[in-house]
Amino acid sequence: MSTTSYSKQLVESLLTNWENRQSCTDHQIQTQLQLLSETKQKCLDQIQHDTDMLIKMLQERARVLTSELQEKSEEKRIELEDLLKEKTELKKLLKIHDSASSNDVDVAIEEVVDESVLKKVQDFTQSKLVENLENYHKFSVPSLDATLFSDLLLNKFGKLTIPAACIKTRISSPTLSSNNGVITTSSAPSIVTSLERRPRNASFMRLPVNNQPSTSTTNSSSSKRMSVTAALSPLASSSPRTSLSSPTGSGNGAGFSQTVLRFEDKIKESYERMRQSPEISFITMEYDEKDQKFLKFSKDGAKIDELLQEMTPEKSLHAIVKVGAIEFDDVKRDKYVGVTFIGEKTKLLRRGAITANINVVMAQYGLTVCVHVKDVDSVKKDILEKLQASAGMNRPREYSFYN
Repeated sequence: MSTTSYSKQLVESLLTNWENRQSCTDHQIQTQLQLLSETKQKCLDQIQHDTDMLIKMLQERARVLTSELQEKSEEKRIELEDLLKEKTELKKLLKIHDSASSNDVDVAIEEVVDESVLKKVQDFTQSKLVENLENYHKFSVPSLDATLFSDLLLNKFGKLTIPAACIKTRISSPTLSSNNGVITTSSAPSIVTSLERRPRNASFMRLPVNNQPSTSTTNSSSSKRMSVTAALSPLASSSPRTSLSSPTGSGNGAGFSQTVLRFEDKIKESYERMRQSPEISFITMEYDEKDQKFLKFSKDGAKIDELLQEMTPEKSLHAIVKVGAIEFDDVKRDKYVGVTFIGEKTKLLRRGAITANINVVMAQYGLTVCVHVKDVDSVKKDILEKLQASAGMNRPREYSFYN
């Protein structure tokens, strides 16, 4: 079987091309691996610390419950001793009564007792009941184990982060017969947590028939039903872009048509320039006054303060803002955020259409983070909060706006 040979230069060129296409260098990858290793070690240390704290608290709680058990056992022992003493005294009283009646000649052959003695014996036998001592014989009290873990799960120990590791404790509990009496951190929430769900009203999920609004809950019994497939068939035939641009999904645009939103070519050109040039940090686009389904280029600038000046009560616009993300190795990467602003003087019907178009603008330029501006003074804060929330585990050291 013959093998095909390739030149070493070809293989090295493939590796070189691969390295050129990557956004991370070897040094950055090693730095990230080191950070991951340090984070892993911190997590392990935290788990060990929380586990030690949990064990100490369990031991302390067990000591408290043991002392309570000893006190209850001592009380029960004293109570039983008193009962035995009272029983012994009654027997002595009967014995004395028998000896006295045997010396009396007029007493009949059948043995009798005085009414007072009988009353004492009846009171003793009816009121002095002895409880089942089986639990005390086993040196445990009813629901002792349940009390221990109920206190633990209800966080009576204070703030405690239970580690994710599965800590098994071989203490039986009557509520865990299906788990062989083994309580774990994974099964713990199911002991004390009980979710109550209100049953859904099916009338809320019915779809409108023949472009008519759905009936209220009071008339739900007389409303006509139709299948989900039949109701969604008009949307299935349209293109994805058309379905995204439809304002009916937001519940505000029943009167708008499903016309595709169009963009001016200059917006794309400005967006490409912004990605290449550090002198441009934002671009804005506004709706054409004659065609509300046409977005045209409005402005670009270097400072975000210039963008804030454009957000006046008379205007409604979409913007793309460039924000610098500084990594732990001092490498700066650009993040792009979609910003939508609707002025206070915009009509209510128009607000619904603009809100419905946010997803279309995001999909058109491949944006994943969007901010709907309501207060102009908090635009920077809202953008940074959205970026932090969307970063997940790969959060940079800090974000900075271009000035």
